[in-house]
Amino acid sequence: MGKHRELQERIRFGLSQLSARNAHHEFEHICRHVARQRICSNILPATGPVSSGGDQGRDFETFRTYLAGNVRGASTFAAAASDKALAFACTLQATQLRKKFRGDVTAIAKGPPVDAIHVFCTADVPVATRHDLQEWAQETFKLALEIYDGAAISEMLADQDLFWVANEYLSIPADAFPRGEDEGDSYASTRKRWSEAGNRQLTWAGYQEAKQAVRTLIDHADRRADIALWLESLAAFRDGVDPRLADQARYETAVMSLRIKGTMAGTEADAATYAEHTLASSSPEALLDLATLLMYGVGSLRDNASAFTAESLVTLLDRLRRRLDELIANTRDPHVQCALHDADAFAKMIPAPDATVAPDPAPAIQAWSRLLDIVPKAPLFPLEEFSQRLAAFVPFLVDAPGYENLTDRTDRLLAQRTGRFAAARNCANRARELSRAGRPLLAIRELNRAKVDWFAAETLPLALGSMLLASRHYLNLDLIYAAKYYAMAAAYLALGSSDPRVKNLVVPALALAADCDYKAGSWLQAAQLLRLVQVAHDSFSTEDFADDDEDFQRVLLYGGYIYAMGLRQPEPVRSQVEKVTADWPILDSLKEARQVAETAFFAAATEPRKAFFGVPFSDCRNQRGFAWSALGLLWRVRWKNDLVTSLAAEQFIAVAQIVIADLARTDAYIVPAEVEVEFTVDPARQHVHVERMPDNDKSAWEIAVPGEEAPLRDRHMQDVAAVIMLLEENSLRPDEWPIAKRLVESGLFEHTMVGHLYTTVCKEVTAPTEPPSIEDTDTALAVLPTRTETNVALEWNRELVEEYDPREIQKMLERRYRVGFEASRLTMPRLLDHPEGLSALDSLRAEGWLDWQILVAVGSLSATWRLEAEGMRADSADAREWSRRYAAKREEENWLPPPLSVFTHEALNRQLHVNLTSTIRNMKLELRQRTPVFSALKEFVRVKLRYFQDDIEHANILTPSSYGAGHDG
Repeated sequence: MGKHRELQERIRFGLSQLSARNAHHEFEHICRHVARQRICSNILPATGPVSSGGDQGRDFETFRTYLAGNVRGASTFAAAASDKALAFACTLQATQLRKKFRGDVTAIAKGPPVDAIHVFCTADVPVATRHDLQEWAQETFKLALEIYDGAAISEMLADQDLFWVANEYLSIPADAFPRGEDEGDSYASTRKRWSEAGNRQLTWAGYQEAKQAVRTLIDHADRRADIALWLESLAAFRDGVDPRLADQARYETAVMSLRIKGTMAGTEADAATYAEHTLASSSPEALLDLATLLMYGVGSLRDNASAFTAESLVTLLDRLRRRLDELIANTRDPHVQCALHDADAFAKMIPAPDATVAPDPAPAIQAWSRLLDIVPKAPLFPLEEFSQRLAAFVPFLVDAPGYENLTDRTDRLLAQRTGRFAAARNCANRARELSRAGRPLLAIRELNRAKVDWFAAETLPLALGSMLLASRHYLNLDLIYAAKYYAMAAAYLALGSSDPRVKNLVVPALALAADCDYKAGSWLQAAQLLRLVQVAHDSFSTEDFADDDEDFQRVLLYGGYIYAMGLRQPEPVRSQVEKVTADWPILDSLKEARQVAETAFFAAATEPRKAFFGVPFSDCRNQRGFAWSALGLLWRVRWKNDLVTSLAAEQFIAVAQIVIADLARTDAYIVPAEVEVEFTVDPARQHVHVERMPDNDKSAWEIAVPGEEAPLRDRHMQDVAAVIMLLEENSLRPDEWPIAKRLVESGLFEHTMVGHLYTTVCKEVTAPTEPPSIEDTDTALAVLPTRTETNVALEWNRELVEEYDPREIQKMLERRYRVGFEASRLTMPRLLDHPEGLSALDSLRAEGWLDWQILVAVGSLSATWRLEAEGMRADSADAREWSRRYAAKREEENWLPPPLSVFTHEALNRQLHVNLTSTIRNMKLELRQRTPVFSALKEFVRVKLRYFQDDIEHANILTPSSYGAGHDG
């Protein structure tokens, strides 16, 4: 710490000298680099002469970027991009700072609107002055103000990632940075040797050594203070006699300058020379490197971190693509063809410098697909390296047509060449990128594929690691029991292994499962798992829990809440809690903090996002239930709370949630409704029994599953079949595209059973006993809010159905109005002359029914009444013949006129709902609900068929003259 403090003081002195030299521009550069690294990276310098105020008080400011919030983009600055407008000012002034800051803030506030202002100065600013200025800026301009004085800047410049700024702008020697490495370390010895120019070997081997050393700075922040040394070393190769090494050094200098320093400033000439030499070559590897350099160049331009111009980059990019086209057309060697197609695809993924959206990935996917066509003929093409590079683009490719075919083909070819373990690693790489990009559903798919291929003794740690990562994704998606299943299965498999690497996964697996039960309200089960976490840690770990360990934090927080609230519960729940926690090492701490934990629990439990999915200690009640929502369906499962039924019900829910996650990747035409399941276990049954109960308000079911003696795979498939049956009943997808087929294609049957049945892994890991049985928990818990809101990644698909065709809709509406006016030409005028009839029609309009729907409903009711008046059953052959002759035909004077009492608001509404189902079938959709949930169907057609939006010009249906003789619609 002493040496680090000395460095800060040295930097502080260097900053003070800037004022003596009036080096405002140097200080501005320093502040901009600090802001890019510590605040946000999408920064532009202000325009206009600073001294004249032409910069509106701003020395630099942010610009809006489509990369804000995205983890990956066209450059390394994407992860830190700000989606707010920020302004920055910096000053060397040492006196009258309060007046200076107020002047700068006022000038900035008069310009384009900003969300916050950051001010840098070399002088020290008292805390009281800083706070006063912040309050003034907030009260006067509603702006957040941050002030960084000389002490704060010195501290930041003494950090590893920013020391290069002090080295470059304050002339602080590189050796001034304190080193903590052992001199025997290979990097330390390499750095020491290369620090002396006379020791540098400007050979191919020497270049590789320098290149490997500088690239370690990417992952080792403690080495980044050495960036100036390595860029200087690379410059020696650039100026050497070997032109190949010179070009390699130019490339490496530009790229590493951006990746470590955040800027390519000063390397533009090297990059341009490298580009010219490369474009004259036919080396696919060099052209791929050039594509990478241009990708970074576009990013640096957006970040204003280089002197490149948009025109120069566009020209180079165009020349690169034309050169690749030329070489591809004239190359016959399959190995070279593969490499060229790879470089071509990469080049197609580079965005234009002024683009506001990512480039269309389709051309790149086509280029990579052509590469895969050739790969079988190119055994020496580095397919694994290619697959790793492809993974980096996955967040941008994943929604494009052809993506899944591209990755599937890559995995198959990789498995054929190097084995399925390599293909699994490829899946894991894609999962990592998708996780970073916030695409959990797609990451789960890749993790499950990796898990299957890694399921061998040699790679079991990798398989279980994939399972735990998938579990966390399920948990973050609020698919609680899917997450618990994966976590418990990982614990079950880890406990059965003798490999110490695998045993290390027992604690995180159990802690993750405890997290699931805690959020589900199954607090007694959570307490049992938290006890096992502590037992497993004592058994398999050689070190004590660290205070900042995530699993230990779960034990402390959840354990404290469960213990405190458990002692409030009626018997026998209280006794069970005391029994489970009796041998906890942290029991004394729980007792001491009981009152604090109780108070903290109620404060936290009322926050919406911290609300539970079930009432705490719901696993101790006579009747249990669990609810969650996804894809437009609100699921409610209820069951009797005994051990066998509870495990079976949780298993059913886990399978349902896994299936839902798979289905979320496509539009299954789900009708948004409530699904209610009464779940039982019937030992006498050999097969699952699923029965739809009549109900027009919800999708109600009774499910009875066999006892434990059912064969393993049969029992599992019965749950899968039951879930698919419920989903299909609530889907309008036609038979040509059944739900089951899509689920099978997604690998459903490989990962809905994770290692073993859910019931088995839970019993083997926790050895559960019959739960206590009470009528209800204490009043304070019973009234706590629970949540069932849908996770954003699982929201109902609101896009129009594929079958929707505006031209066909236009024809249908023309036909409906023509037929509607004709079929009700006598009845409608009678209704309009009748006050109650007119009121009913007005009410239907007010409820949102369109005129053509009302016309059709009136005509249908008239036809139904006439049918019954003639004594015919609606399902008889005579009725069908009658309908063929008279229904939906021009209404004639000699037909029986239906009494106006038939056309009540209720009767018309019922007919409108019946007609709604006809529209669904006319759209070639499949209505499988035997007792339709009309409110849900109405929402489906409103959103996905535009049923209440689409209309055409037509005569007013409430004007009697619209039904005059000769009216033709």
